[in-house]
Amino acid sequence: MLDLIKMEILKGKRTSINKIIFIIPVVLLFIAVLLGQGQHGYYNWYYTLISPMLLALVSSMAVNREKKLNYKAILLNPIKKQKLWTAKIIYIMILYLITCIFVALLISLLKYIPGPLYFKSKLDISNIFLSMLVIYILNLFQIPIMMILGDKFNYFIPVVVNIFFTIFGIVKYKNLVYLPYIGLPRVMILFTDMLPNGLPYDGLILIDKGEILYSALISIGLFFVFTILGSFIYSRKEVK
Repeated sequence: MLDLIKMEILKGKRTSINKIIFIIPVVLLFIAVLLGQGQHGYYNWYYTLISPMLLALVSSMAVNREKKLNYKAILLNPIKKQKLWTAKIIYIMILYLITCIFVALLISLLKYIPGPLYFKSKLDISNIFLSMLVIYILNLFQIPIMMILGDKFNYFIPVVVNIFFTIFGIVKYKNLVYLPYIGLPRVMILFTDMLPNGLPYDGLILIDKGEILYSALISIGLFFVFTILGSFIYSRKEVK
């Protein structure tokens, strides 16, 4: 399995997949500075827009490399296709973890950028990294889903679907609780004291810290369900 993961990493070096996980967060950093949103603005844009878009794009790119070659490069391989699918998922998990760590560093960097009042609310660095870990875990379920969609369609559909359901979660976070796309907008309020729409948290919405655990269990459970489903679909492919 380790060799298969290394193979995915080597294949990623020949494409832009390993670059966009750094380029897009840096672009977002400049936008946050120019628009005067600071750390809180970066947080909101990352988990409400950039993270779902980036995760959908990277996941679909990972499977579309073989799709362009009609899967000949991997389906003629004697290794079980389920292992190939699992290796791709682990590879994307690694990329996403690197992205979250990189974003945490960028958010921490915003603390030291001189500016007017919008930079005054400085977040603790331990809180930043903990919240990024929560974002990572609560978004894990999206990886196999976006891979399945990317394999079935193209890059565009997974991005649209992921952003659509993310927006749905942002709109409905007050009324619905234990749904995969709604858990993250709710628990992020605990870390940022900011509503998903960018307004300060007024305390009117009661959020239990236990929601972090419940949302994490839902995400991990769905992650395994769709990983198994995707593995089954992938194993039935044939060379065209």
